[in-house]
Amino acid sequence: MEKETEKRTEKARKILLTLICIILLAIISAFVFGYFKYFKNIKPIDSYFGGEEVALRIFPEDIPEKFRNAEFSYLDDKFVNFKIKDGKNIVSKPDFIGSWNTDNFKNVTKIFVTGANMFGLKNDGTVVAAGKNNRGQCEVQNWQNIIDIAASGRHTVGLKNDGTVVAAGSTGFGKCEVSDWHDITAVAVSPYHTVGLKNDGTVIAVGNNDFGQCDVSEWKDIIKIVAGTRHTVGLKSDGTMVATGDNSLRQCNVHTWDNVKDIFAGDIHTVALRTDGKLYACGGHYGKMCSV
Repeated sequence: MEKETEKRTEKARKILLTLICIILLAIISAFVFGYFKYFKNIKPIDSYFGGEEVALRIFPEDIPEKFRNAEFSYLDDKFVNFKIKDGKNIVSKPDFIGSWNTDNFKNVTKIFVTGANMFGLKNDGTVVAAGKNNRGQCEVQNWQNIIDIAASGRHTVGLKNDGTVVAAGSTGFGKCEVSDWHDITAVAVSPYHTVGLKNDGTVIAVGNNDFGQCDVSEWKDIIKIVAGTRHTVGLKSDGTMVATGDNSLRQCNVHTWDNVKDIFAGDIHTVALRTDGKLYACGGHYGKMCSV
């Protein structure tokens, strides 16, 4: 009798384990297929200019040079799916950001997307925002006379047409202490620091400096700046480059590069476009991101 009971118990246990495995497999399958739906119907990035729907897998190093600091700026390996009409008006909400309200994104001339939020620079110099606002990073509704934006997902920086700068969001490490900046022509940010390029070619920076990423006071003749997570890079007027900050993955090894006309910094790597159309790259090589 006891043996028969044990057999029944063992059989019930096996049936239960089988059901649990089936349920887990169903959940995993639903997640995987739901996640990879973003890879469907991916069109060339240039389809943006046709006003078509664009589905992009966003990695900064994959964005063509003509899009950087123009229509789009990106952070994070996130997906965004939206429509643009005539290069200005958003006519459908992004699928990925779900509940974000983008109804006020009208007459927008530039869009800046991070993994947490989205900003639109309007043709009248005001700014609209949507997305996560847990640090006040979307409190930009009172900004005016803005000509450029840099956003990290944690804080947002706006460059005004008079060369001054405004900031909103997380104030950790003092990265939003830009109220006394002036004569600024460009801004760049990471989640931990903020960098400004002045009209005399010098550079200023605030925020976390544990790796020396804010040690830019000696830089001169700079015409463009970019910020990685813990490093800062500058392009000089003679086509050479300077970099400071975390160099653990050699992302700051740019001192021998020349004939450079454009630069970009990812979280842990640096890329430069030469005047002959070739690329330099250094830093973290995960996913062969520096195989250029």
